[in-house]
Amino acid sequence: MNLEYIKKEISIYKEKLINKGFVPEKAPNNKANNTARVDMNHCLWMISKIEIFIDNNDLESAFKWFGFVQGCLWCCGLFTTEQMKDYNS
Repeated sequence: MNLEYIKKEISIYKEKLINKGFVPEKAPNNKANNTARVDMNHCLWMISKIEIFIDNNDLESAFKWFGFVQGCLWCCGLFTTEQMKDYNS
């Protein structure tokens, strides 16, 4: 996995989230059991931060946040593991 792969993936995720009406909004740090909308808004916010990490060559943070976002997108049913694997091809 490299930065070009992450850039490609997050652009796909970002487009889908925006098309579904989500907005980049950080979720409260002290609250568990958010709604799926809050979670997906948070993922979109995280994607904007991943883009900054990439621009600043902070690969460790970019990869960690990317993995978190992928897990959330899968858990909320926006993407299957097969779709995510196919994007990597």
